[in-house]
Amino acid sequence: NGANIVKAIELTFGRAKHIRCIAHTLNLVVQNSVMVNEIKIFIDKVRRIVQWFHQSGVAADQLRNSQKAENVPEGKIKHLIGDVSTRWNSQLHMLERFIAMSGTVGGILLNYPNAPPMIQASEIAVLKEVVKILKPFEKVSEEMCTEKYVSANPRFKKLHLDDGASLARTINYIKKSIEENREPEDCPLSITSAADDVDNDDIWETHNKLLLETMRTSRSQIQTSELSFYEGAYPKLTHLACKHLLVPASSAPAERLFSKAGAILTKTRSRILSKRLPKLLFLNSLPTDF
Repeated sequence: NGANIVKAIELTFGRAKHIRCIAHTLNLVVQNSVMVNEIKIFIDKVRRIVQWFHQSGVAADQLRNSQKAENVPEGKIKHLIGDVSTRWNSQLHMLERFIAMSGTVGGILLNYPNAPPMIQASEIAVLKEVVKILKPFEKVSEEMCTEKYVSANPRFKKLHLDDGASLARTINYIKKSIEENREPEDCPLSITSAADDVDNDDIWETHNKLLLETMRTSRSQIQTSELSFYEGAYPKLTHLACKHLLVPASSAPAERLFSKAGAILTKTRSRILSKRLPKLLFLNSLPTDF
């Protein structure tokens, strides 16, 4: 979704060909939500306390000794986690750890007059609700950013539009965009009866229920991957689909490869010929068990 990437794709392929990274879009939504003043004030208070513990060796040792006094095994002693401004999930991890250790942390802060004030119980209650809201977003982000997830089959594009008015507006908007770009496309949606019940307490539960109403399949097949399901039913078409049809669910795999390129082409290897770099990148992109 970066401006430079968007511009490059528009110049190379045209605006109609650009598919934005859904994982990045989701992260931007969450980042904006945690910047709301009512929430940001509490997060800033927690951040100041965490930073103080990181800067005070005495307080950090006392936090460690307090856990030892409670018979916490050496390998399970925890410390407060700091956050990174550009990663909202790091704020989630910071809040989770702080809430879990708030009792011990509060007792230590009372011993130091110059320490930042401990947040109140009512504020911790608000932070617990924030964590509860953010956890599903974290799970979805982690699953979408894996190496082998792809975007949904176009047949399921109406899956979550159960409101007739919203569906009509969306269809009209898409039709208008298609007409403007002169690239008409028709992807009919077939509806079949439900095959199984889904009772797993999971963020994808509602999505899986809708899938079961759309196609005749079992829950175990849904929880593997759509590609694995169709590989058995259409082995020849699967080979072509793997080559021509799959769109990554996010840009995370490409960004990981870009990071690997920076790690490979370091100052110590500044004399690597340009023709050798693609080969090294290819070798580093292979699975470790290959």
